[in-house]
Amino acid sequence: MDADELMRKLGINNDDKYRIDPETGIVQKKSLFGWKDTNTRIDPESGEIQKSGLFGWKDIDIRINRDTGIVQKNGMLGYHDTDTRVNPENGVIQEHGMLGWKNKDERIDPESGKHQVKGFFGWKDEE
Repeated sequence: MDADELMRKLGINNDDKYRIDPETGIVQKKSLFGWKDTNTRIDPESGEIQKSGLFGWKDIDIRINRDTGIVQKNGMLGYHDTDTRVNPENGVIQEHGMLGWKNKDERIDPESGKHQVKGFFGWKDEE
């Protein structure tokens, strides 16, 4: 799984502004009247990426390890690491390469939960 696929699983695209509510883990989209919940969340307890269904939240067999930030997929033998992580310290999305973790130009701000892109003068909310 790469960083782009992670963003797709979270329902985040480059057309709008998004954040992840720090308390509920729900991905929210900026609207004319404030933040609107989407049907996707990161479970605050387990780190599971979940979709809203008819009977509540349903796991989609992908989670973010709360300690390491590594995105993990559920397979036949349990969860296994992918080459993508959300750095737990600064929220930067990273992909694993031959020389270690390489930063992407986007992050999930750990304090506000907002999806941000790297600009000339630092991090800014996605426009």
